[in-house]
Amino acid sequence: MPRHRNRRRDPPRSERAEPGHDDLRHHRRRSHLVREVAAETGATVNQVVLSWLMGGDVPVLPLVGASSVAQLEESLAAVDLDLTPDQRAKLDATN
Repeated sequence: MPRHRNRRRDPPRSERAEPGHDDLRHHRRRSHLVREVAAETGATVNQVVLSWLMGGDVPVLPLVGASSVAQLEESLAAVDLDLTPDQRAKLDATN
């Protein structure tokens, strides 16, 4: 029996989900709002996203992969970042 018989095959290109213009607009809008909140708080974009995830209605504990002590310290500082209800609502609206 040939080895390739049980291999998973990707669907034909015509059946693959391709990101559309709406997806790109949504991504750009979300990126803009996260950067806006980062500027308001004086935090980094990563800190804003981590704080938003950890402080949501359903708290999420993100697994952070840091390749340096500086990256780890940046991520840990997100614990002390308190987003206002307006900032949180702005980010929630993009989800």
